[in-house]
Amino acid sequence: MLAIAEAGADVVELGVPFSDPVADGPAIQRSSERALRSGTTLAGVLGVVESVRRKTGVALVLFSYYNPVLQMGVARFATVRGSRADGVLITDLTPEEATDYRGTIAERGLDTIFLAAPTSPDERLSRIAACSTGFLYLISRTGVTGTKNPCRRTCPGWCAA
Repeated sequence: MLAIAEAGADVVELGVPFSDPVADGPAIQRSSERALRSGTTLAGVLGVVESVRRKTGVALVLFSYYNPVLQMGVARFATVRGSRADGVLITDLTPEEATDYRGTIAERGLDTIFLAAPTSPDERLSRIAACSTGFLYLISRTGVTGTKNPCRRTCPGWCAA
């Protein structure tokens, strides 16, 4: 992470492994499995954020699914500000389901980042933009991450092959 920051990155995303990363492709699923088997926890990832923050001012965004945050407790998790992350992207939490979460996170000075898909209608994009702080995370194509040309199977002709 420090090398990435030193190379000029504006934002570094740090993933929290999850046992059922359904939005992710095989490579991220396997890396999550390995990380969990080796004992990686949300608390441990927060410790990494704290350690990295002491050495760089690059923006740090935590990337997770909601379950680990819910298990820790949103209020306790929101103290992540003590480890000085800048924002949080919860991949499986929608703005409509996140009212309490957003309030708790905002109280601690963290940005909330939501996903917008290529298939999101304009009205939905407006809702996502209104609920996001920091920046919007725009997904570049349909399908799960880490798969080659997933849109060929789901939407022929949508993307260049």
